Amino acid sequence: METALRRHEERIRTCWQSRSLALDKPVRLLFSEVVISELAVAMDATSLITTVTQLMGPITDLYQQQSKGHATLKPPAVVVRQYEEAVYAFRDQPLPGAVKGVRQLLLESVDAFEAGRVLDAGRHVMLALEQFEAAGKESAVSITPDQAGALGQFRSRLFKLVVPAPELKQKRADL
Repeated sequence: METALRRHEERIRTCWQSRSLALDKPVRLLFSEVVISELAVAMDATSLITTVTQLMGPITDLYQQQSKGHATLKPPAVVVRQYEEAVYAFRDQPLPGAVKGVRQLLLESVDAFEAGRVLDAGRHVMLALEQFEAAGKESAVSITPDQAGALGQFRSRLFKLVVPAPELKQKRADL
């Protein structure tokens, strides 16, 4: 990553030195897809873990409220806003191509959560985790053993929540 960044910085320096630039003119810097992808490959699971940690509370709380008989209950606007902020913070990061779908899945979870469809929201987050883990296996992102454990725990909790199976009903209550 540092090599790509240094090469890019050198190209910018050469460009600046070869032109006389006036301070009153706007300058636009363009980054090539190669530089962006080389920089993004260094991504690890930290930001996704932070995001999912922030999402698990609202998802679990809404699920518990709905399981008590409030099937169409929608979350309060404050909770929706917190959920959105967590997802939007992740969305605004540069991502390697192999995990761009994670961003879309998390955005879909926002729509589902806002509408009160907690199982759909949980399913989208679970699929985002699975896609990120698959990218880690393909070395598109780096995942440490500790991060893999955290992602696995999230995936397990979400699986218990969203998979409709009679034998899992008791386990869902233990979330």
